[in-house]
Amino acid sequence: MEDTKIRSELARLMTYDYSQLSYRNVSTPYRQDVRQIIPDSIQQSIRAGCGDIQTKDFSLMLPPTCSIDLPPDEVRRTAADLRAHPELVRELDFHLAQVSTFLGNLSRFETGLREVAERIDRLAS
Repeated sequence: MEDTKIRSELARLMTYDYSQLSYRNVSTPYRQDVRQIIPDSIQQSIRAGCGDIQTKDFSLMLPPTCSIDLPPDEVRRTAADLRAHPELVRELDFHLAQVSTFLGNLSRFETGLREVAERIDRLAS
């Protein structure tokens, strides 16, 4: 490959530490603990009404807004159960930090990938 810039960018992408983009990085104790507390019926309603949407490029995104109808008594009980675990606040802080790091890594990777693709497209034209 004659273009040293593309060669360098491709080498960087090919040697990228893809473990930084692993689901394990955002599968934190908070996710597990909250899901053990929130009843399955509420979790199913959340997934059905507010779950991931697959886009044309097969990525996933959350809907811009969503609403679900939940039984008020079940919501009150669940909220009380969640409040009974004050450690969730610290776990949520850690979870948000992990998600932020994950999204930053993903954004940098996507930017590099897009730049290489654009450079290749320009060379091919």
